[in-house]
Amino acid sequence: MDKQKKELLKNVIPIKQSKSEEVFKCWAILSNVKGVQPVGCWQGTIHTQELTKEQKDRFTDFNNVLGVFVFAETDVKMDDLKDIPELKGEFEKEKSPSLRLRNVLWVYFKQTHRWIDDAEHRKEFNTWRETQMEKFIQTVKNKLD
Repeated sequence: MDKQKKELLKNVIPIKQSKSEEVFKCWAILSNVKGVQPVGCWQGTIHTQELTKEQKDRFTDFNNVLGVFVFAETDVKMDDLKDIPELKGEFEKEKSPSLRLRNVLWVYFKQTHRWIDDAEHRKEFNTWRETQMEKFIQTVKNKLD
């Protein structure tokens, strides 16, 4: 194994954050990045280099866990993470208020409209949701002095 590769693999270790929360760090490639509709989120595929059993176990522990995703083309140091905003919620791992509102509108839309899970109906929901949001904004604006 060449010297540069050995140097990169030295960084594939779990490290501790100042808050004593474990951070998993390894070299990887991010691919297949695409938007998810109607949610408005993003998804992608992560291809790691070979992991040890301990690293694999730690990595798979993150499956379906809400966390912070950090990606850089160079090594990430703990100082690089100091400006990541805290996830604020009433309860740990709570959804943001905007996502909660979107989800409530989604359930209401499905209950009050004929629903077929296809691109056309998802687009219809997005248009309807934007209209509802705009109506609410106008209602609040009309109450302003």
